[in-house]
Amino acid sequence: MIASQFDGVTTLPVHVTLRVQPGIGYLRAYRRTKLLEDAFRKARRRDGMRIVHYSIQGNHLHLLVEVDDAEALARGMQGLAIRIAKRLNALIDALAIPSMSWKRTRRCGPSS
Repeated sequence: MIASQFDGVTTLPVHVTLRVQPGIGYLRAYRRTKLLEDAFRKARRRDGMRIVHYSIQGNHLHLLVEVDDAEALARGMQGLAIRIAKRLNALIDALAIPSMSWKRTRRCGPSS
């Protein structure tokens, strides 16, 4: 691999693909894209990993990250995956269709 300089530490570029479970929805939808971009900004330089470039696809992400070592890659990706999962789950819960219990039932015909 080709090494580059990052804050005086030699780092390695790594291509990472993250795929989401079916049912999460289209990742390029406006709310999901903003959620992902916010997660990328907050995880930009954490635990020896730096996100250099990303590509949001319909059901997966491509990330180009620079890492100090394999342990930094594992820690950084685990933290990012948790951050994304929590936010996507919260968004899905917020967008969920309310239960049908709110509908009133009406009787037809004369009441007894």
